Amino acid sequence: MSLEQFDTQCKSHFFQLVDTYGPNFVGKYNISEDEIRQALNRQRSTQEMWEFTKTFFELKGYCVSRTSFGFQLELIARTMASSPDDQFKLAKAIESFRSRAVLQGDVDNM
Repeated sequence: MSLEQFDTQCKSHFFQLVDTYGPNFVGKYNISEDEIRQALNRQRSTQEMWEFTKTFFELKGYCVSRTSFGFQLELIARTMASSPDDQFKLAKAIESFRSRAVLQGDVDNM
């Protein structure tokens, strides 16, 4: 799986969960060193590979932190800003969440 496909999967799950839990939801995803090497078609880990991957995910709107197994990627609805398409999907998820809140009389989440 490529980094682009991994990004697409994470964001798809994230938007579904924002739809369910609201705009305060924080999505945390992990990508292992092996997954990164496979995505970049590398045999060994290099500093350039780590830097490229970190930059790639930061430009996609993730907060990236290095772990002992790879990277932890965090998406926050309020600070995520990567593309117009992602912003549209995020807005639709939040709108859906708030519409359900109105129907259920959940004043705090309207």
